[in-house]
Amino acid sequence: MNEKIKLIIVDDEYLERNLLKNCIEWDKLDIEIVGEASNADEALKLIEQNRPDIIFTDINMPVMNGLKFSKMVKEKYPEIKIVVVTGFDDFQNAQKSIKMGISDFIVKPISDDEVYKSVLKLKEQIEKRRSDNEEYSALRRQFLENLPYIREKFYNELILGEFDEKKEYEHMMFLGINLRGNFYQVAAIECIQETAENEETRFLNTIQLLNKARSFFRGMIVFLDTMSRIIVINNDENTDLYEKCEGFMDKNMDADICIGVGTIKDKLNQISISYKEALEALNYKVAVGRNSVILHSNIRASGKKIYEDTESLTEELTFSIKSRLTDKAIAAADAILDSIDIKSEGAVKAIRIAVGNIAALCLKTLLESGKDIDFIYKENIRVNSEVMKISTMPEAREYVKALIKETIDISNSVNQHKISDMVQEVKKYIDEHYNDHNLSLTSVAGKMYLNPSYLSRTFKKEAGMSFIEYLTSVRMEKAMELLRKDEYRAFEVAELVGIPDANYFCSCFKKYYGVNVSDFKRADKKA
Repeated sequence: MNEKIKLIIVDDEYLERNLLKNCIEWDKLDIEIVGEASNADEALKLIEQNRPDIIFTDINMPVMNGLKFSKMVKEKYPEIKIVVVTGFDDFQNAQKSIKMGISDFIVKPISDDEVYKSVLKLKEQIEKRRSDNEEYSALRRQFLENLPYIREKFYNELILGEFDEKKEYEHMMFLGINLRGNFYQVAAIECIQETAENEETRFLNTIQLLNKARSFFRGMIVFLDTMSRIIVINNDENTDLYEKCEGFMDKNMDADICIGVGTIKDKLNQISISYKEALEALNYKVAVGRNSVILHSNIRASGKKIYEDTESLTEELTFSIKSRLTDKAIAAADAILDSIDIKSEGAVKAIRIAVGNIAALCLKTLLESGKDIDFIYKENIRVNSEVMKISTMPEAREYVKALIKETIDISNSVNQHKISDMVQEVKKYIDEHYNDHNLSLTSVAGKMYLNPSYLSRTFKKEAGMSFIEYLTSVRMEKAMELLRKDEYRAFEVAELVGIPDANYFCSCFKKYYGVNVSDFKRADKKA
């Protein structure tokens, strides 16, 4: 329901006031007479209390005439419509009053029709003004509601360098943006969300971090760029943006984020340069890892290709893994990763390719070492999945380091089983051929297709005694069994256990058991 138009009548004569009150049906025009006054002082009090839309006033009044009164009202309340009621003799003065902003004048004696026409004209003007005010208020509300988005659009134009500096100062004033002076620096915050379930989750996580940033970086401009990165513009030379970013990182260690900081600029139109530097620094997260604050001025220039030829490094890595030289293998893998230009656009893909190749080499080594194919197949699926999650150089180095260590540990384990089996086979051969006079380390190595030095070293490490010590122990224990039967003489026993020289046999027996053959036989008979 529209608000009624309020009217006040000012005249020192009661009959004139009454005549105006009754000359037309005010209610039908949605006009309410909210008060009447006999002089200007009373009228001013009524105006203060009721704030009318229309005033009917006589010119000739005591103390203060109608023109002076009207002038005071228009100076304080310019929106109020004033109708001057005058006698014929004051017509020329009334005309002059039009210049003061008086809306209309009526000559006494008043005519109902004249009052009606005047009031109707003023009513239309007031209603139009109200309508315009309502429309303006609605537009202003709409503008204020959209102001954050309008500002954000402006900020994005600013960081992209899409603006005319002279015009933009006016634009900033209109939007209530205060960017002055000769100190501008930009930071870009990226929320890494590789494990986010869907786009909605990623968006909500970004908005949550944006709200935290706006609270933390108070006094600075904080908004989202077109790629949903959080952008911070610092215009205060007394604030160290890099330190502030480190503080923000410390307070949000639970979030997977990275921050790039551009260099300080002294002109508004250079904000776009600081922004580009912040993005370049942000891209360097591939090198330094996540949850880092990277200052553009600390980035080293690189002229490498995205992925250099690393054939010789791959050969060195292969040899080191097969030789189980962990440190050398890790160093070779690091050299391969070092050949990648981490500032290039395809750096992450190049890192994953390199890690994938190293992983394939490790699996091939395990397969060649004797690991079963089912194990290799399952490991291949697991490794491929893990490699696709790597997005920074530190992650790649840690993964490759762990993978090489695991590969060599598994190879050692497989090799250990092989060695154990080989030593057991050698022992079995000795147990079955101890009586062969020609049995030796060299002959057994030949039978097993092994290098004699390798067999000697490996046998002693695994069995805890040398090859000849084990062979001697087998021959001596067999010799004791034969001597206890009392069927053979010493030289015959020596022959049967593979020692054709009886004297040497007796020497070995005494050294092994601490007693000579004859004393052992006598003692054994008594027992």
